Amino acid sequence: MSGWFKRASDLAEIGDLMAALERQSKDVMRLARQTRSVAPGHLFQLKENIRNKISGFEAVVALMDHRLAHLPADKRDLVKGKMSELEALVLTKSVQSYFVFCVRTQSSGSVPLWAHEIFGRDLGAMEKARNQLSEPRFAGRFEPRQLDAIERIKGALLRLIERAPRIPDFNEPALTLAPAD
Repeated sequence: MSGWFKRASDLAEIGDLMAALERQSKDVMRLARQTRSVAPGHLFQLKENIRNKISGFEAVVALMDHRLAHLPADKRDLVKGKMSELEALVLTKSVQSYFVFCVRTQSSGSVPLWAHEIFGRDLGAMEKARNQLSEPRFAGRFEPRQLDAIERIKGALLRLIERAPRIPDFNEPALTLAPAD
């Protein structure tokens, strides 16, 4: 395969991936806006939909990072800049939607049975968000209140975890049937 064709193919693929990244970020923003108005009974499902969209977004980012090595430096820097803007936007919207989710969940007073495990996973997502906000590529793109919001979200999640019922572990020895005599 000639060098020119390979570069043209890489550019076309990067263009397709960038379009997919923009679609994913728009989907995340659309779902994040719904967090404020969705019926309380659908709030947890919406949060999971947002999480899935963010996972899809992160997968495309990882794929693009791998493909960028084949681009000339000037085009690579341009694409990385655009990717960084979209990542910052998605990160901001995810933190905002988590904040609204925690406020609405605390005010509703009801926590589903599986919430203990899910909120534990959410704590990990907030820790990851805090680490990302601290990366040099995001310097100056976030206000310090974003980090404060993450700490408040983590505190709210810990309080929700305390209130959440635990799913019984049926493998626990205390729950096994006693041998028949």
